[in-house]
Amino acid sequence: MENKKNGGIIPAVPDERVLMVPAPCGKCIECMKKKAREWSIRLQEENKAHTVALFVTLSFSEDSLRELDRKWQERAKKMHFKQKLNKIDENEIATIAVRLFLERYRKKYKKSLRHWLVTELGSNNTERIHLHGIIYCVTGDTIEKYWQYGNVWIGDYVNQKTINYIVKYMYKNDGKHKGYVPKVLCSPGIGSLYTRSVNYQNMVINKSKIKDQKYRFTNGQYAPLPTYYKNKLYDEDERQELWIDKLDQEVRYIMGERISIKGNDERDYYASLSYYQQMNNQLGYGDRTKEWSLKNYKEQRKKLQK
Repeated sequence: MENKKNGGIIPAVPDERVLMVPAPCGKCIECMKKKAREWSIRLQEENKAHTVALFVTLSFSEDSLRELDRKWQERAKKMHFKQKLNKIDENEIATIAVRLFLERYRKKYKKSLRHWLVTELGSNNTERIHLHGIIYCVTGDTIEKYWQYGNVWIGDYVNQKTINYIVKYMYKNDGKHKGYVPKVLCSPGIGSLYTRSVNYQNMVINKSKIKDQKYRFTNGQYAPLPTYYKNKLYDEDERQELWIDKLDQEVRYIMGERISIKGNDERDYYASLSYYQQMNNQLGYGDRTKEWSLKNYKEQRKKLQK
């Protein structure tokens, strides 16, 4: 396709398989856990950059929810949104609340608050939405002063254990809210200072030698490099080469399980797919039977074969 980036000159396609780009659904348990793992790493890196970080829970009173819902309804009408306006959109209400909270703080201090927050629906009778997360470089009293929508709970500290606890809300399912997808509200560039670290600079130096770069934890363990860092480390052509190399390996991962699909023996692959799809449905992460059609998988697999 001609565009500004290629100057109107369509580049040659080195391998037709690169024309098929995998797109995560973002709603199944595997996608949500992957997002949580990546955010955990980025938050740990962000935490290294601050001397003050507060683990917070922000709640809403009934009066605040009604007022925020009114503002959401007005905005939805102006924007001609397709959502049913008689139904409360909890994530949108939380989004508006956080935006107004930050605006109040910014009006006073001429700068925004560094933050990472995730929504959750309550499990008690009210099932009221609230937020968990981390706010940086501010006191608890200041958060309480400018939040104004309900109670504020401040934790004692923020460390790796705290971060791992918080990101679990991204894929938590309590059975009452099947299909609900928590929303992350955060400052841009969370964890970006990692790109200045020695470990990252070593990746830059060795990226032509080591194709599958890993994130190294302080305890010496490794994890897949989050997409945010991969996109900074590799340019478009390099990412294309990595994708071709991954396809050539003929290996698939489902919920951390490594499955070889070499030699066209895909029975284990499809059996694992079926098992985890059923588990996904049973846990309340949504039934996507149409998207998970075996026929569609086999057609996609055929197109990705060299």
